[in-house]
Amino acid sequence: MKDFFVSYNHNDRKWAEWIAWQLEEGGFGVVIQAWDFSGNWVVAMDRAMREAERTVVVLSPSYIDALYTQTEWAEAFRRDPTGELDLLLPVMISPVTLNGILAQIAYVELIGVSEDEARRRLLARANRQRGKPTSPPKFPAAERVAHEATVRRPPYPAEMEDAARLRRARELLVRWRGEYSERLQELRALGEQARGWSRELPPRFDGRVDQTITIAAEIATALRRLPVSELEFARAYGLPVHETVFWGQALDSADHERSMFDPEARETRARVAAVDRRLGLNRNRLETPDEYGFEMLARVFESAVGLLDFDLSCLPRGFRAANVPATGALINLRTHRGLFLARVDDEPGLRLMTANPEPQVLASFSARNLDLHPHCAQRNRLGTLDLVASDRAHIYYWAGSSPVPTGQHSGKESILDAGFLSEDEGAPAVLVMSDGSIRTIDGGGGWQTLRQADRSRDLASACLWVDPLDPETRRVVSVTRFEHDLYSMALDGSHETRRGGDDLWRSLGSDPNFPGTRGEVSMGFFNGLDCVLARHATNAGASLTFLDPCTLGYLRAPLALHGFVGDMTIASGRWLVVAFLNDDKPRRIGVWDLGSASDEPVTLAYLEAGDVYRPLVVAESPSDFRTLQVFRTLNVHPLPNRFELLAFDGPRGNARPLAVFQTLRLWGVRQNIV
Repeated sequence: MKDFFVSYNHNDRKWAEWIAWQLEEGGFGVVIQAWDFSGNWVVAMDRAMREAERTVVVLSPSYIDALYTQTEWAEAFRRDPTGELDLLLPVMISPVTLNGILAQIAYVELIGVSEDEARRRLLARANRQRGKPTSPPKFPAAERVAHEATVRRPPYPAEMEDAARLRRARELLVRWRGEYSERLQELRALGEQARGWSRELPPRFDGRVDQTITIAAEIATALRRLPVSELEFARAYGLPVHETVFWGQALDSADHERSMFDPEARETRARVAAVDRRLGLNRNRLETPDEYGFEMLARVFESAVGLLDFDLSCLPRGFRAANVPATGALINLRTHRGLFLARVDDEPGLRLMTANPEPQVLASFSARNLDLHPHCAQRNRLGTLDLVASDRAHIYYWAGSSPVPTGQHSGKESILDAGFLSEDEGAPAVLVMSDGSIRTIDGGGGWQTLRQADRSRDLASACLWVDPLDPETRRVVSVTRFEHDLYSMALDGSHETRRGGDDLWRSLGSDPNFPGTRGEVSMGFFNGLDCVLARHATNAGASLTFLDPCTLGYLRAPLALHGFVGDMTIASGRWLVVAFLNDDKPRRIGVWDLGSASDEPVTLAYLEAGDVYRPLVVAESPSDFRTLQVFRTLNVHPLPNRFELLAFDGPRGNARPLAVFQTLRLWGVRQNIV
């Protein structure tokens, strides 16, 4: 009779063996597949589960996603459903979201700790010791005064994950190149030929067309044998394989064209064509594939060539190092005001900056070598930064000013808005998706769906509102893409309020069905109240309403803006700051006094030709404010454009450039009182 059976997925064998070794060194008897199984694997597994008193579960994404691991721990749970005997001992080695029974059982966490600490935690649980620490806990209030100069949450283990994907990618590419590398030029030429015929059909079916169809069908069959979908992640890093090849449509099309133009089918079609000619009909297009058929053949050839040409070193090997070294400000942001995030020039990562009074880089945040797009960021109550951002492959969470992600979720969904549910470090962030679903991600990458997608609504824009007086009241305000209807509903889909686009916008003299119109919503703060800025815009102007996020009732009379209106915000609870895109009016920044009955602007500033984007309020008082925004020139090629970081002192001040970049994008940071 053994003390422990170690249940693990084969991808975690090194961890499983380390755990087994530590348990045996601690005086326990252990059975583990890597050391003890021989002969019939099923019989050995059954014997191990029955004869071991307790079961260690090595928790990881690989273990949870595996098909057969559940049966390995179910026996221990059956014998101890209440957990009083501690027969089921989960050990978490990498971040993973637990559901069902495993989510209810306390686990030993070995993520981001030293080997000595991991050994201590494991053996303490194996010996059924209490969880009392060996040193006295710190006084809780001290955490609000001083923050340790260490990252509280360990980075997400991206290197381990990427290494496994790289091994699979290398195996697939080696197999493919071993079979087709000598035919590279042939496949490239056939792809160019098919691409040309997709634009202008060949005059007749001849030997060249027959060869193109035949070889395309051969390549499609070979691609179907290759599990090419496992390389789908590599498209974000430049793998030129078309999505219709990944998901099979182009391969099906190549097979179809081959069946249509095999010798027997051609003979039948030739007889039909001869009859048509005698009748004076011209059906030449039926004698060859159409333009779309050749397009799909071209995609098959081009994807085959892409697998031969692709440089495997383009794929990531864990998170990239931050370009800007961390300073003391990275750990404690309490003394800084006017924080914002910027993506500068060709850097894929994000800079945390302040412009008080001049631009200063405090830290940088990066993941893989893909451009990051922030969705929400906050300076939390401990004075560190929490950040949620995404690239073309993943959604990431940076908790506690960690320079690389502490959490990750695979997904390329379009995120309309995001926000944190509390000011705690690593607090869950709500993500409002374009398909109407609502999800959360936390500082460790935990992923949860609060509401499923609503296919009946195609959302153009959405914003999240958390009631500052009652944080449990959380609503999403959205506007649909075509009808321009507004909805306000709780996160679980209850208590819905609707204002129809026809009712809302036509009452303001704006036609929701006018070509080129777009509806957008964002959150603002006006006259002491949270409000939704809902606008209905064209290139000629916009109708702007100020609505209560719950009832969608008016908080102020609507405002008509003239010109090509861009981003906007409200400063000091009173001043509407509007960025204009290039038009024939001599203004790039406009300011309206929302406390006035007049619809005329109080300031029109920065008369340069170009576009202004994303005004961010970085300082405000009852009487004045400062915003940062991006100004972009609109030079004619080959003259390069420049991007300026503008500071504007309002309400009646001037804008001045602070710095010039090749490219620049800005995002705000919610700066809670700490």
